Amino acid sequence: MAEKKELAVGLLGLGAGIGASAFIHGEMKTELRKMNEKLSESVSIQSDMKTELKGISDKLDIPLSTLQELIRKAIREELRIISIYVDNELDQPVTVQVKANRESVFEGSTDVGSPFTVPAGSTDAITLTPDTSGWLPYITVSLVCSTAPASGYVTVYRIRSKDDQVKIVDALEIRDTDIHDVSTDPNKIFIVEW
Repeated sequence: MAEKKELAVGLLGLGAGIGASAFIHGEMKTELRKMNEKLSESVSIQSDMKTELKGISDKLDIPLSTLQELIRKAIREELRIISIYVDNELDQPVTVQVKANRESVFEGSTDVGSPFTVPAGSTDAITLTPDTSGWLPYITVSLVCSTAPASGYVTVYRIRSKDDQVKIVDALEIRDTDIHDVSTDPNKIFIVEW
């Protein structure tokens, strides 16, 4: 059982590029490289990949769905893909600016991409990847409304996966046209890891 855990951890490590060779040797490593190359090929090879994945999941004695999720998680971790999801329940549009920093502090943070506006009573999301937006280890947001809302709240999430969703803004009730960020609303707006 310990060997199977080592292989599973090694599989995750291979996908994330963090030293899987210490865990997976020879044939398994070659099979995983082939599968990774096949991911970029056409949809017609999906059944072949599933067969190969099933063979690996059988060798590891773990469910295929668990193996697939481990691979997805490793790829997400390596690529550092996140989405910023905004649920605007205010009665006015809100403009969101994602900010990032090298430390877990607001002072010295820098803008990530352009601000985007979410209409009143709606949701919107943007996806950030280091290759297009740059990368720093900590993020937060600033929010502003051009017309003061009379009701509602806004909630913002950093999403890495269905199981990894963290609130950046927790039901903030904006009633003015001021800029709101972690320095003005520290109990409602937070700095989180990318």
